[in-house]
Amino acid sequence: MKLVAVLGFVLQCAVCAGTEPEAFYAEWAANQLHASREVVLEDRTRCDLLTEDYAIEIDFAPKWAEAVGQSLHYASMTGRRAAVILILTRPGDTRYVQRVRRMVAHYNLPLDLLTLDATQMQLDQILDLRVIQ
Repeated sequence: MKLVAVLGFVLQCAVCAGTEPEAFYAEWAANQLHASREVVLEDRTRCDLLTEDYAIEIDFAPKWAEAVGQSLHYASMTGRRAAVILILTRPGDTRYVQRVRRMVAHYNLPLDLLTLDATQMQLDQILDLRVIQ
């Protein structure tokens, strides 16, 4: 059991190698979006970022599926629209953006997607998730 925990930790560190921790990007995004951070919901889950209109999960791009599920849950708990911010740390991370786009289009999910370029600290919204290239 300990080996599994250690391997999981090593894998998670490898995914995010060479970057700041998620909390750094969450704080930066909260300031940009005028959002509250780590809002505890009725079921004791914590929404990463909460604005007047959005319940937002922010995570590194390889954790895209987890982010989608969490944001949809937070949206259902708050009555706000679901949104995901994927932190892009490598050029290849765009493949995860495409995966979210496909899922949103296939299931017609009520979800908005933003990307945060970790090298330039630039936040961009993907406007039309239903157009897959």
